[in-house]
This record gives sequence, C-alpha cells and structure tokens, in this order.
Amino acid sequence: MSSDKDDLIRKELLKLITSTSDCLKVAKVLSVDKAKQTCKVKLVSDDVEVTARLRSVEDSENKGSWYAPKVGSTVVVGRMAQFKRHVVLMFSEIDEMHITCDKVVYNGGTLGGLIKIDALVSYLQTIDTWTQKLKQVIDVSSYPTAAPGSPDTFHAALKAAIDPIGSTNVSKGALENTKIKH
Repeated sequence: MSSDKDDLIRKELLKLITSTSDCLKVAKVLSVDKAKQTCKVKLVSDDVEVTARLRSVEDSENKGSWYAPKVGSTVVVGRMAQFKRHVVLMFSEIDEMHITCDKVVYNGGTLGGLIKIDALVSYLQTIDTWTQKLKQVIDVSSYPTAAPGSPDTFHAALKAAIDPIGSTNVSKGALENTKIKH
C-alpha cells in the first residue's frame, strides 16, 4: 500500500515527464499482442496511438524478460530521437511476466528447483493407488492360517494387490526443474 507521500511523488514525476520530455511519454494501454511482444498505447499528451515494444532488447533469440501490461493501465514509453520505435519503460499494472533464459533464480535459489507438477502428480497418484490397495488388504477381518512352511493367505493377498503397481523409483531429478531455482 502506498502512502500519500508516494502518491504525491508519483503525480509530480508524471507531470514532469509529460510536460518536458519528448523522449518519455505517459500512455494508456489499449491492447497487448503477446505473440509480437508489443502493445498498442494512446499517448496522453498527444492523443496519438502508437505501438510500443515490451522488450527493449532486439535479438533473434528472444531471450530476456518482458512484462505484459494490463489493458487500460498506464505506462511510460520511451523513444530515442534517432529511432521511430517506442518501448515501454514503466508499468502501473502488470498482467503477466515472461522470462526466457537458461536459468532463473528466485530468493537466492536455496530451496532448490521448481516442481515439475505433472511428474509429481503422477508419482502421488501411484502412491495413493498403492495405499488404497494396501488398505483393502488390511481391512479384511481375517485370513486363514497357512500350513507350516506355506505362504499365508495375508501375504499372498498383499503381494497380489501391490505387485501390479510396480516400483516408483522416483528421484529428485525426476520431479525438479533445475532451470528455475527458488
């Protein structure tokens, strides 16, 4: 939550930007094209619509980060005198953040990699199936006693229930996305 002082500073900066700068303009977001990483904005001072890039880096790999502003929000766009292109520099509201790189680290990366949710769900479903089958075998009130030297009925029922499930042999590497540390 921002204080009244923060709001006053923000308003004064916006006034300064809109009144004195040809390179920085305040604009209202009209639409966002995530595929092209651009947005259509209407410059507040000029009442002109322009397309602004959401990534300041121009390369063929599209690596780096960019933010998709919320439609209807306010942004500050910049334009260098020698270029005709605009780029979004500041956002009042962000709808999404996109990061494309080889590795991302959050909060120092001490908690390990992000979970691969599909692999984790599959593993947990296997454990749940195994647990339910085990419970069914245990819930039977009694099993006949086997003759000496023969496998008892309880162990035979238990083996029959859990053998088809197989071994999960899950490892941290199977569940962890090491490219994203948090």
